[in-house]
Amino acid sequence: MSGYRSPEEWVESAWEELDAPDTGRRDSCLEVVCDVLETGRLTQADAERAIERLVAVALSDESHTLRESALHAICTATAPYELRLRESPGEGAA
Repeated sequence: MSGYRSPEEWVESAWEELDAPDTGRRDSCLEVVCDVLETGRLTQADAERAIERLVAVALSDESHTLRESALHAICTATAPYELRLRESPGEGAA
């Protein structure tokens, strides 16, 4: 085994650790996701999925530190990826 991990594997590993009770450890997981997004090496679809999860953390986590880290990761992703806003179900052109 070479020890190489793909960007997708790093992100998946971080998501698995995000359920840890320790805020510091969870913050480190968000830093990993941020670092991977910053490289621009995820596919557009994988980046969008990661950002959707980050938005959920930013909107619902009890920890201010984690909400801030999630928002930072989202902002970081705006450089290498074109993030399109999607319409919510039931919304549309009038």
